[in-house]
Amino acid sequence: MDPSRITFLLCIILTMLFALNLAHGEDASSIMLLRSTVVDPEALHLPGAIWNTTVNGMAFQQAALASHNGWQYTTWWDAERRLCIARRPLPDGEWESIRFEDYHIESDNTHCATVLGISGDGVIHLSFDHHGHDLRYRFSEPGVTLHPEEIEWTAELFGPVTNALRPGELISGVTYPRFVPMNDGGLQLMYRRGGSGNGDWLLATYREGQGWTAPGVVITGTGAYGASESRCAYLHGIAYEPSGRLHLSWVWRETPDPMSNHDMYYAYSDDEGATWANGAGEAAGVRGETPMGIDTPGIRFQRIDMYRGLMNSTTQVVDSQSRVHIVNFHLPDETPSQLNWAHTRERARYMHYWRDNDGLWQRNETDFMGTRPQLFADSSDNLYLVTTGDRYYPDRDLVVLGADAAADWTNWREVYRVPGPFTGQPQLDRSRGADVMAVYLQEYPEDVESDRSALRVFEFQVGSFSD
Repeated sequence: MDPSRITFLLCIILTMLFALNLAHGEDASSIMLLRSTVVDPEALHLPGAIWNTTVNGMAFQQAALASHNGWQYTTWWDAERRLCIARRPLPDGEWESIRFEDYHIESDNTHCATVLGISGDGVIHLSFDHHGHDLRYRFSEPGVTLHPEEIEWTAELFGPVTNALRPGELISGVTYPRFVPMNDGGLQLMYRRGGSGNGDWLLATYREGQGWTAPGVVITGTGAYGASESRCAYLHGIAYEPSGRLHLSWVWRETPDPMSNHDMYYAYSDDEGATWANGAGEAAGVRGETPMGIDTPGIRFQRIDMYRGLMNSTTQVVDSQSRVHIVNFHLPDETPSQLNWAHTRERARYMHYWRDNDGLWQRNETDFMGTRPQLFADSSDNLYLVTTGDRYYPDRDLVVLGADAAADWTNWREVYRVPGPFTGQPQLDRSRGADVMAVYLQEYPEDVESDRSALRVFEFQVGSFSD
């Protein structure tokens, strides 16, 4: 054989081996189950609900599970319909629960989830039971999370339920409240005011010793899109990276019908949400004065028309190089638009969008599908997508998909499976640690008409580790 051809073939072989090492070597995504704990053996199950069968574990919960100062905290509704919060010492302590007797969820509306936030002064903030309602909010005494081993864990730590962040200032029309931890110990609350297809998003900031600022509009639903004059945004997520930049992404919906979801948008803020820029760094909005809307230049990064099965309220994460990652699902480009949501769900696939170091958006299409998932990035920027089944996908195992940074996340594959069945949509604790991924998920009861089932937290070691 010609020596030059031999050299050429050797180069190909070495290149393939190098690529294989990147995909499966020490920097590749890897995973190991550390522990599984039961938060509540009898959490609320809702067999008659419309959108899901539990209110514990919905994609828009930010957050249902969080860690602070060596302890983990979680919130849920129990089978007696009580508002609950629990804590445990990390890494393997037992859950200790508070079940508030003064507040019970009355409806079977799975939008009415409960979320928590923890501020640097040790205050635990809870917001719960919203779908166009007056604000429902309560908070603990200061210092509760600073020296938790010295604190008796009782309901008396928390004040009464209120409809205001600032005394006497009623907040109405609330849906999807999200707590956003700030790097300096502050806390923000973002929520929708108004309805599906006609709503704005507002942001308020909490500081130790100062309380809350008045909420200001960040995203407005006004403006023209074809014949439509109003809409609302549905967030993929909102979160800070260590540098202090705040990243926000969303889709639009024109009507209450999810088939009217369209387009993907992104903006960031370097001053804690006061002003916003598009991906090119150009001014995009000022909170409370000139909010971002459908006509704001430069914030749409992906055109996706209505009737393409684009999902709302999915997932966003920012890796260590400040690259924003979003996973949504919609129809592949070659698949024709469908007539209804059920048909699109049968044909849709998870799509991974990511913003590279040059500010350009890339897309990796996957072969996978399930319910609305959650994204996690390890310290090497490998990604993990946590999902399960729902009424459209009967596989109700807990499934973790992985993709490697070294492969530009083109190699999405199943890396772990926990046998189910489970219900709801997985929630993650992204404050647990860079390489520990904690997953909150409720079991699907053996008797599907039961009003209760176990709520669990699974913890996985991810990234590079030794067996």
